[in-house]
Amino acid sequence: PCWKPTAKISIGSITGADLNEPTFVFKCFDKDAVADEPMGEFVASFNELQAAAKAFAEKVDVKASEFQLFDEKKKLFGTIILKAVDIHRIPHFSDYLQNGWQISLAASVD
Repeated sequence: PCWKPTAKISIGSITGADLNEPTFVFKCFDKDAVADEPMGEFVASFNELQAAAKAFAEKVDVKASEFQLFDEKKKLFGTIILKAVDIHRIPHFSDYLQNGWQISLAASVD
């Protein structure tokens, strides 16, 4: 199945400065009417996720976009294929100033 994108998250708040640190834990569940049964999980770094999405998009090495899904007993349960990673940079006030935006400021004292 293809899942919907997750909510936007700040990379800096999760990884800090090390984008190679495996900080993203993805858990897959079999959702049914009775209970959500865990199927497996995998752990990846931000750079691994980006490289996997790039490999899928360029169709160079589709195997590079696959992550093995292991259950609690370390048994291979399946494969997750990562199609895309979208990065949106939110500019700060200083970015606007560095890019040439001009600001007019008026102050008065009464």
